Amino acid sequence: SSHTAVMRQIFRLAAGGMAVTYLPGNHDARLRAFAGSEFRGVSLRLNTIHETADSRRLLVTHGDQFDAELRIGSLKERIGSAAYQWLVDVDVGINRVRERLGYERIRLASAEKMKVGSARKYIDEFECLATLHARRRGLDGIVCGHIHKPACIEEDGIGYYNDGDWVEHCSVLVEDTSGRMRDITWSGDSLSVA
Repeated sequence: SSHTAVMRQIFRLAAGGMAVTYLPGNHDARLRAFAGSEFRGVSLRLNTIHETADSRRLLVTHGDQFDAELRIGSLKERIGSAAYQWLVDVDVGINRVRERLGYERIRLASAEKMKVGSARKYIDEFECLATLHARRRGLDGIVCGHIHKPACIEEDGIGYYNDGDWVEHCSVLVEDTSGRMRDITWSGDSLSVA
């Protein structure tokens, strides 16, 4: 029911004239077949260009298209991915209980992922490849998700902005009125801005 409530609100925004674009990723790849169409005012696209308030042009994409260049697909990697997904699921359960008891959220999956050298290497390589992709397209930066690590990095005139996720990090990416991109993280009772 909570997911349905979110979808209803998104459709209300679209019906009210707000431009809403949905970019399917690896978890809902079947929807890619509908790219270029519109449903109840929501445009489905594989990617789009966003112009910021300060006139920068950013590629907005899910980010999973970079996997093919980064992954070898080894057994070790598949086992690590499955273990990480299990830990994310455990995080969700633990945090539901912690929130009911009045405690802050904890991020076990994220903390453990950052201890694994190959995971850190993959994240670094992903960020470099995504930034290079934006540069090659003559854009000022890229906005993506996929790897679930919030980031706002500006280097050599190119911005890399990752919105993180709502399950593990409870993070969103926002643009302020001056065009500055920021990650906002919800901890259960407060917001922190990076």
